[in-house]
Amino acid sequence: MKLRSSNLANGSSVAVVDAIRRLPDKQSAADPIPTSVLKQIADVIAPFIVEMFNRSLSEGHFPAVFKKAFITPDMKKPGLDAADTSSYRPISNLPVVKAPGTSRSPPTDGVPVVR
Repeated sequence: MKLRSSNLANGSSVAVVDAIRRLPDKQSAADPIPTSVLKQIADVIAPFIVEMFNRSLSEGHFPAVFKKAFITPDMKKPGLDAADTSSYRPISNLPVVKAPGTSRSPPTDGVPVVR
């Protein structure tokens, strides 16, 4: 779910807390904090997430740690040659909090995303 920059204007963290609380309980190996814990501390961590994204937007820089994904190969369809790398497609597991402009986020809007 995307958070529009207007939701984060003036340092408001209400939209971030709401987005975190609506996250599914699943998580990625890329997540430094389990989603269940993130939900429990949403009120505490939201102002820091807002600050990080606001600085990211104003400075034009985003921490590299949030740009990384764990790639898992997935067989395209049953019966393909398991030894042939072209039989697989990559599955990217991104962290819950991720870089603007990465997969699932429009490249031009530059807003934080909480999936």
